[in-house]
Amino acid sequence: AFIDQTQEKKEKAQAREKEKNARSGVRDVLRDLGVVLRRCDPPLWKHVRLLNAQECMFAFRAVVVPQGNHEVEMAFDVPAVGTARTVASAGSVLILLALLGSLWAALTGRGTVEEEA
Repeated sequence: AFIDQTQEKKEKAQAREKEKNARSGVRDVLRDLGVVLRRCDPPLWKHVRLLNAQECMFAFRAVVVPQGNHEVEMAFDVPAVGTARTVASAGSVLILLALLGSLWAALTGRGTVEEEA
């Protein structure tokens, strides 16, 4: 029983060390991402700093699943994008209607002003 407990403790310690190394590897990659952002897109980096997000954790998403075959879908949905798309579509329809109305008026002569003699 004592040997089993020792082996179990050893396995738990190895698992903790493996997890620590994995987290360290992710942090290294995110730190590199921060360097790239800082050098290649200074305006974006300024906003990242204002948000106090220099660790770039916003760029990393993960999920732990049990062993086996799984399908994981990660979606990023911003409601404001849908609203902006709706407003842009409505504006496009209004512009199209105005252009069609102008074309119709030009073709039928209804858009001209006649001079009085």
